[in-house]
Amino acid sequence: MPVRALTIQYSFAVPHNVVPPISEPSGKPVPASDSLAFPLRDQSVFDYKDVVAAIQEARAITGYNIFTPWRDAMGDREKGRDVKNAKAVEAEDEGEGEREREDEDM
Repeated sequence: MPVRALTIQYSFAVPHNVVPPISEPSGKPVPASDSLAFPLRDQSVFDYKDVVAAIQEARAITGYNIFTPWRDAMGDREKGRDVKNAKAVEAEDEGEGEREREDEDM
């Protein structure tokens, strides 16, 4: 019988100049992409309580051991990116409004 598990796959697009964070428990670099499996407790029956427990475990482990270290390694690089993207979208939206007004005037 196959093992029932919640599987999470992740892959970060990390700039070349960012040093991978080191995992505290193992002392090894945290991989930028990986797949993790969280087996359900009771393999004999399907129970939503087991699924919820696996989701909660996955969330805690990936958040603490993977996402937080990578966020800290990226530092402030991402903060500027969000502002730039927001400004680009805002400028694009303004440009569309002007084009619509020009179309209406014709």
